[in-house]
Order: sequence, then C-alpha cells, then structure tokens
Amino acid sequence: MHITEGVITGTSAVMYTGAAVAATAWGTGRMKRFAAKYPDKRPLLGMGGALIFFISLIPILALTGTCTHPAGTPLVAILLGPGIGIALAGLSLLLQAAFFAHGGFGTWGANVINLGILGCLGGWGAYGPGPHFGRRAGGGDFGRRQTVGAGPAGTIAVDQTI
Repeated sequence: MHITEGVITGTSAVMYTGAAVAATAWGTGRMKRFAAKYPDKRPLLGMGGALIFFISLIPILALTGTCTHPAGTPLVAILLGPGIGIALAGLSLLLQAAFFAHGGFGTWGANVINLGILGCLGGWGAYGPGPHFGRRAGGGDFGRRQTVGAGPAGTIAVDQTI
C-alpha cells in the first residue's frame, strides 16, 4: 500500500528519495538497453507501465477498515526484468502522486523502495529458481515448471501489498 504523504519527513524522506532516484536511473538504463536490443518489443514497456499503474489503483478492503491494493511490479519484473520494473514503478508512482493523491511527492522515494524495488526483486527472486527447481525435482513439461515458479511470486505480490 502507498505510504501516505506526511508520514515520512525530513532526512528520511531525502534518503529514501535519493535511493529511489538511483534505482530508477539504473532501471531506466536497463530499459534503454532493452529498447535498443529489441526494438519490436517497445510496446511491452508501455503495457508493463500501464499494468503497474492501473492494477495498483484497484482498492481491496482490509479487515481493519483500511484498504490495500494488488501490485503489478512482480509480474513486470518476471516478464521484463527487475530493473525495468523498478523504473516503470517509479514513473507510475510519480503519476499516481500527481493525479490521484496516492502516496505523495514527499513519500515517493519510500513508495518506490516498498512497491518498486521490494516488489520487483521479491517477485523476480521468487520466480527465478522455480522452473529450475521443478526440472530438478523431476517436473514434467515446461508449463508445470513455470507454475512452480509462479506460485511463490504471486504470493509475494499479494503479501507485499498488505
């Protein structure tokens, strides 16, 4: 869930923002390399950004009277790589802060770290060894091995937002 504006202030906000800017810049470099290497797949970058943007606008009521939302960052990290996912999450969170008052500009850095970096690296890291584990464990076809990797990644996508 987005960290509300005003919760993090001062030095902490500056440090979070600095780390988020560095991670977003790294991810932007990865995105540029991806676009140069696969020019026919550039629309996937836009679709990944739209997925992160729109899926995190869906509120889900929580038991405590608050709400949460799903995270699209693990799926984008699995499909396009964690660096690209972090860059797209940073842009998405910036647009959400500007137009929908989700989070805020002062907490943008902390939100990028929470939803972007942890979501992308967590989902990508959970998915990565899954297909290899399924193959070593005597898993059959490719689809079954992919399912072994998608299960933990999906769990992280849901748990990371609560």
